Amino acid sequence: MSGRSAAGKPSSDGRAAPGPVEPGRAGRARLAPRFVEWLMGLHDGYVTGLDLPRTAQLRILGNGVVPHQATAAVHSLMARAATATEDVTQQAAA
Repeated sequence: MSGRSAAGKPSSDGRAAPGPVEPGRAGRARLAPRFVEWLMGLHDGYVTGLDLPRTAQLRILGNGVVPHQATAAVHSLMARAATATEDVTQQAAA
C-alpha cells in the first residue's frame, strides 16, 4: 500500500501512512508521533527527526498548525475580504 493513506487514498506527499501506534514501556500501545506528523501533512522527520522525547514531540505536534487547514483558512478569508471590498466599492459608487 505504498504511497496510500490508511483510507486507501494517495497521501499528499506519496508516503504510506506509518502505524498509528507504537509499543509503550509496558508493551501497551501508545500514539506514535510519526503518525501524527504524517496525519498533519508534515514532511517525515519535521518534528520526529529532532532529538526530543516522545512527549515533547507530541506536545509540539498538538500545538502546531495543520498546513493544509491554514491554507484553506487563508484562501477563505481572502475570498471574504474580496467580496466585502467589492460590496463597499459598489455602495460608494451608488
